[in-house]
Amino acid sequence: MGEGVSAPGSTARAKRTVNNVALRAAFGWFLIACSIALASPLGPVPAHSVSRLTALVLGGLGWLLAIGAARSGKIGATAVIVGGVLLRLIAFAGDPGLSDDGFRYVWEGGLVAEGISPYTHAPASPELADQRARWSVINAGVNHPEVSAAYPPLAQAVMAAATALAGGPSHPERALLAQRFAFGLFDLLTLIPILLLLRGMKKPLGLALVWAWSPLVLIEYAGSGHLDSLMIALAMAGLAFSARKHHHLAVAALMAGAMAKLLPVLLIPLVMRKSADWRTRGTQLLVAVGTALAIVAPFFFLRGGYEGLWRGLGEYGFRWEAASLVHRFIEPMLAGLLPMDESGFDSRRVARACLGLIWLTIAWRSWRRNDCVLQTSFVWIGALLVLSPTLHPWYLTWVIPFLAFYPSRAWFHLILVAPLLYAPLAGWIDGGEWVEPKWLWPLMALPAAWLWARDRFFRSRPIREKRQPSSSDGQQQRIR
Repeated sequence: MGEGVSAPGSTARAKRTVNNVALRAAFGWFLIACSIALASPLGPVPAHSVSRLTALVLGGLGWLLAIGAARSGKIGATAVIVGGVLLRLIAFAGDPGLSDDGFRYVWEGGLVAEGISPYTHAPASPELADQRARWSVINAGVNHPEVSAAYPPLAQAVMAAATALAGGPSHPERALLAQRFAFGLFDLLTLIPILLLLRGMKKPLGLALVWAWSPLVLIEYAGSGHLDSLMIALAMAGLAFSARKHHHLAVAALMAGAMAKLLPVLLIPLVMRKSADWRTRGTQLLVAVGTALAIVAPFFFLRGGYEGLWRGLGEYGFRWEAASLVHRFIEPMLAGLLPMDESGFDSRRVARACLGLIWLTIAWRSWRRNDCVLQTSFVWIGALLVLSPTLHPWYLTWVIPFLAFYPSRAWFHLILVAPLLYAPLAGWIDGGEWVEPKWLWPLMALPAAWLWARDRFFRSRPIREKRQPSSSDGQQQRIR
């Protein structure tokens, strides 16, 4: 008698467990909300920079607390989504003042809306004197005005649409807000493929808060409006399609993501590899090319077309270096042996080529292991960030979706301290000098390297989700 009825003590313990998990998640959310509320409205970077960065790091601790609660499997998708929307409203309500990229987005979007190619002329060029006069507020905020556009066509199209809907660059405040809204929306949409992947892998849906509640994600997209969210949303959609064996849709989504920022094009071979025969792969290749042409074609009708397409991107790839983890040691060593004369043997080119070969070696080894597409994508993107000459804080958001599936102590550390990468920004705005504090690289790189080596070589216990309770839990003790 009483078969299948849980004992009262077991039921009470289960309720206490659920309540404890809910309290931990709620307290973590509260810490994150406080950190964003403190960081977002502080205004220009030179003011309150220490308070801002401290608040964001403390918010990261709340994020880790919430993730720990989500591993129990007792946090639902609804709570994650509602919490994520509320946090984005808090971030969107203020202006963290951490980035001036929005001015360039509005400038280039305004050019596209007027039928002018942003690739042909740099913002400071004489040919754009009329636009500079009409859009003086936006032009004054454009960074590196001597460099023409580097962003691919889909990013330009979204920037143009947001700028036009806001009334154009002549309405700077509305246009800047429109950019933040657009890329904050793509950030929120990234939750859909993450939830689909979690469900397909039978992992707790609550782990989607790894992305939805991340202070770094909130401050970089709803807060600062970086366009990387468009690329991430499309890349994760491609990986979700691949997991469901919709490989043609996966290839199309990844190529569309590459038209926002080039990174997802690297993942297309991983999806194509899962196809059964060469004929199917050939069709997928045609889908990729067709997707790219459909996005690229309208820009041929702009004044200037694709003249100078690679100029801005080439400047970025060749000259930019900031907060790198590994590159900072390679280029100086080569600078003593090779000239800096912009030739084929320029030390900067050779340094990037060496790091590219290291990345190809890592990519080839993981390719041979033939892990699932999602896991290999994590390895490839993570290696690219470690070896990149430039590591802006928002670049680290590229790996955050993968941490919902493959927790990594090293990456959690880097995400937690990522706001400190903004430490030199006040000096840059005040005096035009970007000088990293001497403590920044050791604080970021050394603990991350130790945590990675600990997990990789010393076989320490990995981070695991707690076992979800099965339907038979609570039936071990029965009323007899």
